[in-house]
Amino acid sequence: TGSTWEAANPAAVLPATASTNQVLTWNGTVWAAQTLPAASALTLDAGKIFIGNTSNVPTAQTLSQDAVLTGTGEATVRGLQGKPLDASLQTINSTTDANKVLTWNGTAWVAKIPTPSVSASPLEGQTYLVPQTRYYSVDPTDFVCLIDKKMVYGSQGEWVQPADNAVIAAPIQLPEGAVITQVDFIYLDDKPGSGNDMDFALLSTANGSAATVIGSVSSTGAVNSFRTAPILSLSHTVSGNRSYKVTADMKDYPEHRLYRVKITYTVTKPD
Repeated sequence: TGSTWEAANPAAVLPATASTNQVLTWNGTVWAAQTLPAASALTLDAGKIFIGNTSNVPTAQTLSQDAVLTGTGEATVRGLQGKPLDASLQTINSTTDANKVLTWNGTAWVAKIPTPSVSASPLEGQTYLVPQTRYYSVDPTDFVCLIDKKMVYGSQGEWVQPADNAVIAAPIQLPEGAVITQVDFIYLDDKPGSGNDMDFALLSTANGSAATVIGSVSSTGAVNSFRTAPILSLSHTVSGNRSYKVTADMKDYPEHRLYRVKITYTVTKPD
């Protein structure tokens, strides 16, 4: 049977019967037992979500501006604060695109290797975002002969050669941790004949031990003009526990002259 909260108020009478899972609902006049709408009665189109509108009513809406949503719930970010992401970001590669950062190109956000300017150089103890290329030049007057031979220089020190067949060498000083990537020997070799080429090398030694050849290259044939003999594809990290030098085996005076050695290396922090 029903019961009343106030005998004088028939609207307060509770329903006498109810079915399983029904809930008590005020219909505006009396309390009545009602069945909640089945969950299947709520429908939502693929790719949409319910958003509360200004009247606090959940309304089906499609995501816009910075993201899109699929019917399987996968969200794709396509912009930042209304600024689009470039389509190339959809195929970014973990190997070839390593170390790239999002960069605004005036139209869209793209993945790009940053290029720090001079003013963006790191402070002491910090590192560059990407390795910076540096160059080291070895002057002809830096060379000495490794045996007791007389050295001959150009009138302004622009080239060097030993007075006889000999190996000459010059020390190089690079910051610890620098990575040597290439060594170029600028030379003149105008001595024809087999076996008369010049031999160049980059060496390192540690605590008086025998020298280790990091890379080497030879001249080819006789040409009466400047040429460059490069040692390519190096990736040698400079150690503070080793000393470094470049050498040139000058076989025949006066047709062999060495003008300069250029060393290319990279650093990840200020020299």
